[in-house]
Amino acid sequence: MNKFSARILSAFLLLPVFAMASTLTFNGPTLPNGTPCLPGAPADCVIGNPLAFDIFSASLTQPTTPGGTWHLEIQTNYGTPLPGNSIAVPTYSYEGKQFGMADFMIQAGGEFYAVVISAHDGYAAGNLYKASGFQTSQQVMGPQGIFSIPRPTLPALLNAGGSLQGAGTITASQNANTTGVTSALYKISVDFAAPVNFLSSGNFTIFAASYVCDNGFLTGTGGFPPGGSVPEPATWTLVLPMAGWLAMRQFGKKRKS
Repeated sequence: MNKFSARILSAFLLLPVFAMASTLTFNGPTLPNGTPCLPGAPADCVIGNPLAFDIFSASLTQPTTPGGTWHLEIQTNYGTPLPGNSIAVPTYSYEGKQFGMADFMIQAGGEFYAVVISAHDGYAAGNLYKASGFQTSQQVMGPQGIFSIPRPTLPALLNAGGSLQGAGTITASQNANTTGVTSALYKISVDFAAPVNFLSSGNFTIFAASYVCDNGFLTGTGGFPPGGSVPEPATWTLVLPMAGWLAMRQFGKKRKS
């Protein structure tokens, strides 16, 4: 292989580096203001039984190519065993009423998205939707006659009447070798489609909870690439000009010789 061919090959070998997927992880639980619940944190960081309400983390992985599949993983405890029959995340009984897990909510500027974890308002679990805002815990639970809501003003679900942004699939499984104290009892995984420019315009804020009452809450702000150190996916637009320049340079040398 001559030097010219080697240079062209090396340019194309750069592609896997630029196509590497980035994962953004938010650790919890947190207080409503986002303060981590470290040792010595207030006792009400998780309200009620942690084995039912604690939420440990949420990780969001962008696709390796524009328009590819996103991956969401939530590590959490829940008051009902997961998975539940044919439903990955079944409803949980509270004061004789049935409610589900909170959505994985994303606010990006003035846009409001959610990956639905438990079906509600005509939304299917596993899909990504966009709507006008979020419903609070009070708005979700109050109409059913529940008034002892621990954190009534926190977001719990996406507003009704939104539009589908991408279809997805959701699964839940029990983690091995854990009691739910220092690590989660369950893992929820969602693979979903999204618009090509999804979360591409800067930082965003996420909200998640083990249950729509927000007893165990998780929030944080970040963006892709995490920390600004990983290049955005893709880049024939970067590699092809490099290859073209090398070709022109090589041909120029041959003409001079």
